[in-house]
Amino acid sequence: MTKLLRKGFDQNYGDVDVLAWNKVGGRVLLMECKDVQHRKIEGEIAEQLADFRGELKSDGKPDHLLRHLRRIEIITAHPNEVARYVSIDAPKIEGHLVFRHPVPMKFAWQRMESRIALNLLDDLGSV
Repeated sequence: MTKLLRKGFDQNYGDVDVLAWNKVGGRVLLMECKDVQHRKIEGEIAEQLADFRGELKSDGKPDHLLRHLRRIEIITAHPNEVARYVSIDAPKIEGHLVFRHPVPMKFAWQRMESRIALNLLDDLGSV
């Protein structure tokens, strides 16, 4: 983020896993990629789903989704810096969460998709 926006921040917000853009369409994709392993017992599945609620965990730290949503929020608040970096006049900035495997996230997609675009690795060609 510091390289993209050319500025420092009050805390470390982490990095965007994949930054992709298309000058013709003006799209800039901020992608967080996750390789979530298949879990068989209910407790393990619930634990994985809890990591992607977009909320603070019990220890006060943001979960995986909230960390990425915060990065998207900060980056979209600086469109001029993004435009300069990708050489696009008016970039359309999109947040994406990409999973290698659909399980168990496919069960939570309806709740999550109002906040972020969700994709499977095998389907990225159509994004």
